Amino acid sequence: MILTVRQIMAATLEISQIIRDKRPMPQRGKYRLAQMHAHLLPEYQVAAAKRDDLIKAYKFWSDTDNAYAVPPDHIEDFARAWSEIEMIEIEVPVTPMPLADFDLPGQNGGIEAAELAALGSLVAE
Repeated sequence: MILTVRQIMAATLEISQIIRDKRPMPQRGKYRLAQMHAHLLPEYQVAAAKRDDLIKAYKFWSDTDNAYAVPPDHIEDFARAWSEIEMIEIEVPVTPMPLADFDLPGQNGGIEAAELAALGSLVAE
């Protein structure tokens, strides 16, 4: 499946949170979600490292955050550079999960509407 870096980063964060929350869902759904996470995480880590490198390139240390940061006068430059990276398309060996894999009869589904929106094309009917 071809996803943008933006989609990979958003989906990985959502899936990580769902896994940590131990949401009720069928075992098949938990398995497929774990497999999807395993395929997305390496791509997420590469993208996060690129984002960190972009930030560190400004050589601006924020004492408030105790970390490298983008200087206020370079926010627009950073946003432009990062948005170019976010639009890069990457093929990831995942297939969309059926919505039924999240559902347990008589209970609220395993994920919320905002999370479904973040997962986008990674979930199918």
